[in-house]
Amino acid sequence: MHTEDLCMASTKCKNCGGPYRLDSYKCLARPTRAGKPTKEQLKIFRQAGDREYHAIVRAKIAEERAATIESYMDILINSLSENIATENSQASSVESSTEDARRL
Repeated sequence: MHTEDLCMASTKCKNCGGPYRLDSYKCLARPTRAGKPTKEQLKIFRQAGDREYHAIVRAKIAEERAATIESYMDILINSLSENIATENSQASSVESSTEDARRL
C-alpha cells in the first residue's frame, strides 16, 4: 500500500459515494444522533453522492484537457512566430540582393 500523501486517486465516501472522506460531515449517509439512515434513504443518498462524485471527476478531466489544449496552442503560436521571423529575414536578404543586382 501507499501513503495518503502519494495517492493520486480521487477521494470517495464509502457510505454515499460522494467526493469526500468517509468521516466527513458532508456525508448524508453517516449515522447521526437520530440513528442510522434507512435502506431507502441510503439508496437515495448513494445516488446523489455518485452524481456529485462523477460531476467533480468530469470537471477535473475538463480542466486537464483545457490545460493540455492551452499548452499545445502556446507551442503552436511560438513555432508560427519563429517561422514568420525566419521568412521575414529571408525575404529581406532577397530584397537586398535584388537591389544590389539593379545597381549593377
